[in-house]
Amino acid sequence: MSILIILLLALFITGCDNITTPTHSNNQVLLQPPTDLTAIAVSPTEIKLTWVDLSTGEAGHEVFESVNCDTSFVLIKQTGINAESVILEGKSQNSSYYYTVRAFNESGYSDFSSIASVRGGELLLVIDTGDSPVLSVAYSPQGNIIVAGCGDYIVRIYNSITGELLQILSDLHTHPVISAAYSPDSSRFATGDQGGIINVWNVEKQRVEYSMRGYSRIDKLEFSPDGSFLVSGYSNLCIWDMTDGSLFNIITGEREGNLIGFAYHPSGDYLVVSEGSRISVWDSHGIDTVMTKTRYYSTPTHLAFHPDGDYFVGARGSAIGVWSFVEDGGSVTIDSLTVLDSLNNDGHTWSVFAFDFSPDGLLLASGSRDHTVKIWDGTDFTLLATLIAHDPAVYCLDFRPDGIRLASGGGDTVIKIWSTFF
Repeated sequence: MSILIILLLALFITGCDNITTPTHSNNQVLLQPPTDLTAIAVSPTEIKLTWVDLSTGEAGHEVFESVNCDTSFVLIKQTGINAESVILEGKSQNSSYYYTVRAFNESGYSDFSSIASVRGGELLLVIDTGDSPVLSVAYSPQGNIIVAGCGDYIVRIYNSITGELLQILSDLHTHPVISAAYSPDSSRFATGDQGGIINVWNVEKQRVEYSMRGYSRIDKLEFSPDGSFLVSGYSNLCIWDMTDGSLFNIITGEREGNLIGFAYHPSGDYLVVSEGSRISVWDSHGIDTVMTKTRYYSTPTHLAFHPDGDYFVGARGSAIGVWSFVEDGGSVTIDSLTVLDSLNNDGHTWSVFAFDFSPDGLLLASGSRDHTVKIWDGTDFTLLATLIAHDPAVYCLDFRPDGIRLASGGGDTVIKIWSTFF
């Protein structure tokens, strides 16, 4: 079933390349067709069209839209004179859109422009980092920068729009860089490696602000929602104070070295930790246990909270577990809601390494050793799309803060930027 979905998605993405524009036109001598038409999603419900106006004497431009290969173009908007852009509202992430534009005046019309599209799961940009796998990616809060941690011990910084390499930080780590995170105020980003070293980079001063040594490989880094703390770890969770880079607390669990997954609740009031067959909820500083729940047959890893804080997800091998999170007057309860797997939900067929929710909570992305990124509905967890992403594995994912792009990194040494109109 998963193979069929992948094939159908490939057809969905590429099958409309030969769609043709309407042929009706006249008055071409006076009016020239617009050139360089581009279409880009600027929000989950808005598409911006831009073009170059080559005509003189036009009254405006007409914008035509088609929603699939079998639907002809229809006129959806007219602009005023000399217009070279328009914002189209009310669009759906479940659709693909195709556009063409022509100039008009009282005497007739120009020829149509070329076709521009916004398509579900469209690959927008590929950033080649060199010869080393991409093990971690993090968007800046403004969405214009991507920090990438790589297997060659190097941290690379890119313009997320153009893919331009802005900076190489080659002296921060001596092991593969497997985690990266931006602070909420964008003043810092942190990177961690397999040897247990964490470096916190001050963006304004362009230097390492703090360098810390954890007690195990730094499989994940996460700033608290207010940016005052940084949590790191894998087998031991270290909570670092970002006022001075000091170690504030360590969570070791019942069996030292057995902690695997963690995630901050969006409120910042709680820290959820997975260990062995149990999930525990701690206060935000990891000092007191709020609750502990057992009975899980495998340890959930790579935990991620829905932005509303009502539930979280975690990897269980190739399956994805979903748990509710209910807080009432300082008391917390969690319950298993569902499991997404290859048998029942067309899920992944190999280990899941990465999760991220879109900022609006409408989408959940998961990445796996089976080379794919799967896009799930963030409300009912139906599968929306399967993207053939990286070989041999997808190691990291991060939605841009505005939710209209998804970055993925993997063993093929590239970062891929995807449209999130699924």
